[in-house]
Amino acid sequence: MINSKLGQIEDAITNATSYAEYHEASMLHDTISGADDWKAIDKSHLYDYQLIQKRVTRMKLARSKEDAAGLMSILHEGIHGNLGSLANPELGKHCKAGSKILIQDFFEEVCKALEFIYNANEEDVDFYEKLSFFDETTHAYGQSCLMLSGGAGLGFSHVGVVLALLKEDLIPEVISGASAGAVIAAMVGTRNKQE
Repeated sequence: MINSKLGQIEDAITNATSYAEYHEASMLHDTISGADDWKAIDKSHLYDYQLIQKRVTRMKLARSKEDAAGLMSILHEGIHGNLGSLANPELGKHCKAGSKILIQDFFEEVCKALEFIYNANEEDVDFYEKLSFFDETTHAYGQSCLMLSGGAGLGFSHVGVVLALLKEDLIPEVISGASAGAVIAAMVGTRNKQE
């Protein structure tokens, strides 16, 4: 019974025509398959969950104390793409949507910390300190890039991916590609959102 329901949900995932449909079906799959239980358990050999727990706690505490300088220090210590093995690809293989809740909490807390620093009063953190902080953080963390691979048959898939990213306002500033992917990248890179 569960396997037939999961099969129907997998068909819905495969045939989704929008990210919203895909995400909704994926979340339902995670609930029925038991993947949500895996998400809820912080402990795992796949990443340094204790380090991530400590970072989340420290960021929440600094934010609750309205300590922008403290948040800047915490983020400088470890804001990079693979802190505690967060970028381990194995973490993405257990679920259809998302990963460990702790990892999601970490990224949400980083976003809140960055917004807090951005909005901090000049008395707490002056403009040039903020500018330097965000410049260094951008350099340390890097920038997302959409790479569209070659192959004529993939061209239509690339268009679908680009449209889904555009609809969610997630098109990165850097886009590259090869063969058919280069054509799609050129089309996207030379037009604004309305076009």
